[in-house]
Amino acid sequence: FVNQPAFAAQVMENGREVWSTRVIVGKPNTQTSVFHDEMELVVFNPSWGIPPSIIAKEYLPKLRRDPGYLDRMGYKVVNQKGKVVSSRAVRWSSYGSKVPFGIQQPPGKKNALGEVKFLFPNSHNIYMHDTPSRELFAEDVRAFSHGCVRVQNPREFASVILGWDAEEVASHIATPKTEMIRLKQKIPVHLTYFTAWPDATGK
Repeated sequence: FVNQPAFAAQVMENGREVWSTRVIVGKPNTQTSVFHDEMELVVFNPSWGIPPSIIAKEYLPKLRRDPGYLDRMGYKVVNQKGKVVSSRAVRWSSYGSKVPFGIQQPPGKKNALGEVKFLFPNSHNIYMHDTPSRELFAEDVRAFSHGCVRVQNPREFASVILGWDAEEVASHIATPKTEMIRLKQKIPVHLTYFTAWPDATGK
């Protein structure tokens, strides 16, 4: 249960909170959608397929100035046939809002999704994930993302969701490869927006 104005997520079981964490939600101009879905997968050491809107708005200006930027950062550029090409070999200045290339950031400490992501496939392309920008959780107002929900304690979250102990979660993260774990039972996910909320006494 994610309540966006509270910048908080809770795991509920039989009407009781069993775990909670701070979260980061979407910026005012890239707000997190409000919807309900079901979590199906936990992915350790995820790669990040950069959405086309972010490629056009944020990466394209950099690439026009510095075509080799993605090569130096260790990103993969893939053409429409699925072939990996050099960032430097692309004429980025010839593209506008539609860029006919995919960009992938491989797993690692600098990956924008961090060590683990939590998938509930939906039309909004929103999910929950770790982040390398951990200092942002100290802020009171935590609206910094492009729409996805960043979790402060993703390893603990994975333990709660999967029913694993901390050592088992750590062992799956310690391998450099991407690993997808399908949940035995789907978990309802509620991304909500409540500016007022009752306490335990109903006040």
